[in-house]
Amino acid sequence: MIRAPGGKVTKIEPQKKNPRRVSIFIDNQFALGVSQELLPKFNLSEGIQLSGEQLELLEKEESVKQAKEIAFRSLSRTPKSTNEISKKLKERDFQEQVIGEVIRELEKYGYLNDQEFARIYSESCLRAKPLGPKLLSQKLFKKGLNKELIEETIKEIYRQHDEVALAKRLLVKRTETYKALDSRTARKRKADYLARRGFSWDVIRETLDIEKSE
Repeated sequence: MIRAPGGKVTKIEPQKKNPRRVSIFIDNQFALGVSQELLPKFNLSEGIQLSGEQLELLEKEESVKQAKEIAFRSLSRTPKSTNEISKKLKERDFQEQVIGEVIRELEKYGYLNDQEFARIYSESCLRAKPLGPKLLSQKLFKKGLNKELIEETIKEIYRQHDEVALAKRLLVKRTETYKALDSRTARKRKADYLARRGFSWDVIRETLDIEKSE
């Protein structure tokens, strides 16, 4: 944050690389750059006096605005968890206070909702390539979701999607892979593959038994 004692605003000029931002000079010295949108909010104009506290508040407002813009751009591309947005802002060196304020506002207006994100992300994973609860749990954990929400999401998702049906879909796509193998070797490799995709041994056994009987 700015530690300047404040002073008189001697010049406000548009920045060459981004005319939507302006450079503010205090006592003929560059103080900071801000969005033009903040000028009327702080009644900024040449000739006024600004205290050090006012400068710090102005810089914080600018920092919050920039952090929001980064968060919105990220969320516009793909849904994100609260942890992912927080991590992205930390990587851009925003202060914890600014990050916390941005996160709270995004949550307040529904732009960030970890419960909804967990559901959308899980459904997307299943559509792209079926997987079992163990692997999905790992993926959700990597997104920074808490244990309670992960468990709740897993229960809900697999109430709607039959695990055996998902496992069978995976094996159908790999029919040629096991075609030339003897039945015992093929069964073992199928079981290992389904285990890597996060299915339990009970589901794997049931899936392979059904496949064998068909």
